[in-house]
Amino acid sequence: MTACFSNRPRNSDCWPKRRRRVRGLGGFVGRNWQLDDLVFGVEANYNYFDRLTTSTSASNALEIVSPAGTPGVTSTYGVTLTGRAAAQVKDAITFRGARVGQPAISCLMYSAVVAVGRMDVSRSVTSNVTRRDDTTTTDIFGNTVTTQGPTLPVPAQSQTLIEQRTNAFVAGWTAVSVWNTCCGAICLCGANGNT
Repeated sequence: MTACFSNRPRNSDCWPKRRRRVRGLGGFVGRNWQLDDLVFGVEANYNYFDRLTTSTSASNALEIVSPAGTPGVTSTYGVTLTGRAAAQVKDAITFRGARVGQPAISCLMYSAVVAVGRMDVSRSVTSNVTRRDDTTTTDIFGNTVTTQGPTLPVPAQSQTLIEQRTNAFVAGWTAVSVWNTCCGAICLCGANGNT
């Protein structure tokens, strides 16, 4: 059994590699215009994803031995927690606006990018609690005998909590500076962004 924590390396058993082909389609529309030696532009992209999903699950178990409340009886609680999470990205829209550059002076063009994505997300946690009462007795000769009791479920502490959201929206932004330069038929381009 493997317990997954945030400080585990990404190549451990907690993060298995999964590859899956996903179909998608998209399109974009944009407009650039020039005013003297300034270039301005705006652009919008839309992408639809079919079955772009990911999911993971992990569990952790622990035994808690409670000190004897009743003389000669020790209770052992078994606790197992299982967590699951899944996400399916449905589509994403990006807007590249406020794009401006001055090619006559610099080969840099600056733009701001805003993205909005739509997805279905779900997560759940299940707790399973059991209890076993062990009885310890001492006979008249001083011999101590411990008898294990049956392991019984504790329904009041065992439960499943589920949270699901359909068509949840997430947003992000970044500022990008793009440089490009051409020498004859060879062009070079690079980008630097801050999110």
